[in-house]
Amino acid sequence: MDQATPQPDARHTFESQIRELYGRTAYTHKTHLKMSDRMNGRQSSIKIIQIVVSAVIAGGAIGSIFADEPALPIMTAVIATLNLIVASYLKDVNPGAVAARHCEAGSSLWRVREDILSLLTDVRDAAIPLAELQARRDELISALTDIYAGAPPTDSKAYGEAQKALKNNEELYFSEDELDHLLPKALRRS
Repeated sequence: MDQATPQPDARHTFESQIRELYGRTAYTHKTHLKMSDRMNGRQSSIKIIQIVVSAVIAGGAIGSIFADEPALPIMTAVIATLNLIVASYLKDVNPGAVAARHCEAGSSLWRVREDILSLLTDVRDAAIPLAELQARRDELISALTDIYAGAPPTDSKAYGEAQKALKNNEELYFSEDELDHLLPKALRRS
């Protein structure tokens, strides 16, 4: 007589789904923060380059007045034209604005992530009906769908940076000692 393979408990299966949802949300949150950092860095680099190029143009213009170098005005005009092309490009591409959108998506994901943690804690409370927990999960998935719909795209480099931050650097976690140092004495465990 064959014995049927025991089926996993519905609550356990549901908990596994919520754990997966938490993990995906944590990774997406960190990925958006890494994209924001990169876009802010790009914005900063572009601004520095623009300042340097403007200084070169101003130096070339002033030098053209006082120096008897026929190539100087031509080089200054070429550099000024390149600066105009870059400025025209940046009119439509604003890394700072993209960084802000990634940061906003990350903040929204953080709030949902906290709600997922709360749901995960409640899954272990047998007094709360599974149907109620499933309804909360559905609300969280709906909230995530809305966030993803309005969020700017991320790339594999940001995902790799997020993976390194979460897996290797444990950026999302604190040791008990670290938490104790951050908390007031009355809330410390050791």
